[in-house]
Amino acid sequence: MRGVSPPPCCGYALGMASPRTPVSAGRSAPGGDRAGLYEEESGRNPAFRKRYEPWLKFREDINLWHRVAEQTYTTFAAANPPPSKKK
Repeated sequence: MRGVSPPPCCGYALGMASPRTPVSAGRSAPGGDRAGLYEEESGRNPAFRKRYEPWLKFREDINLWHRVAEQTYTTFAAANPPPSKKK
């Protein structure tokens, strides 16, 4: 689609591939873990490293924020199970 940016999780957004190349094209990390692949690529490619390092910091921060933000709902949901259905 035109005018739609790729999601930040794909390789194109991180400078790894063209928009038409699947992220997994050519090689893939075992078990779907791409952290090692990204670290390796950032060691070889300064343009990738320039995009990867701020993204990694953002990812760490947003994961911490979601832990705090979702804890209230998790506590509420655990304390208030859905009502049972009457037949």
